[in-house]
Amino acid sequence: MLCVARWLVLTREKYAKDLVSRGYTEDNARYWAERKVLPRKVSGNSYAHSWSEPSVSGTAVNKKFGADLRYIYQKLQNDVANQGIRSAATRYAAWWITSWRTSWTTY
Repeated sequence: MLCVARWLVLTREKYAKDLVSRGYTEDNARYWAERKVLPRKVSGNSYAHSWSEPSVSGTAVNKKFGADLRYIYQKLQNDVANQGIRSAATRYAAWWITSWRTSWTTY
């Protein structure tokens, strides 16, 4: 989610600078930038979303699935067994989960 947070900060800064250049005060520009530029979210039926922009690129995992790595690992295994993985973001999430699986801690 760091890439999503970084994208949000950069996009709001860019929008606020544009508003200042149009005559808004610094405070008003920041206020409207926070209202206009909203955080990106991964839909509830997707494992992850990836994108690439000049300033920020990366993959964001759905909050529901990302809360418990064991859960997403089991769901990914089930999906691969039943239907295969279609999207690039889901393939990346599957790779990421399986590559870090050995370092998980059992609570």
